[in-house]
Amino acid sequence: MKVFGSFFALAAAQEETCDTFRSKWVARNVAANLFRSENVAIVGVKLANYRFPSIEIRDQEYRGFVAFTEDVCGADFTEKLANGEVTADLMDASDAYEIDDIRYKDDGKYSYTGIGYKLKSLVNKDYPFKEKKSIVSKINSFDQVQILLRGLSQVDWKTTQDNCLLRLAAGFMEASDSYPDNLTECVFEQKRFWMEPAEINDGGFSLGLTSFF
Repeated sequence: MKVFGSFFALAAAQEETCDTFRSKWVARNVAANLFRSENVAIVGVKLANYRFPSIEIRDQEYRGFVAFTEDVCGADFTEKLANGEVTADLMDASDAYEIDDIRYKDDGKYSYTGIGYKLKSLVNKDYPFKEKKSIVSKINSFDQVQILLRGLSQVDWKTTQDNCLLRLAAGFMEASDSYPDNLTECVFEQKRFWMEPAEINDGGFSLGLTSFF
């Protein structure tokens, strides 16, 4: 398991390399169930393109981050996601995304496991899009990322699976060739999720996401 400790300990050692790398975070209501079974879930994440005007996520490559917090998931899930007992992949209509790193942040009641990823290629078949007479048109208002999670049947949830997966935290930042190799670690070390999110009570709302099956 890749574990790192308190912000202050890492900052003392890596202040010059980590302090300036901060993601923009959105409200914790951007995820919905697409498909699920006892052991597998496909969760769609909706990122508004114009939420932060300085970051264009449909026409430019970007770096994204997703965090699952122990206040709703529990330590069993976050630890299993970090050590590989629960696996994560990113899916789309094309091979557009790549996981950069998965990290467990040991921070007491604020602990979480986070996934860092990158949009590695710009293609029109990147959800959401429209296709008519073999012509593919990308919808620019938001990006939709699908997270495939396996191994969920073995998880002891603190609340419920929906409360954990659909109350994920999501953020993004512009891409750059100057980022350090430990960018994911840096971003998560500078982020603490103070507030426990509201419970899911609608069965995992659709958010207008596109099903690709």
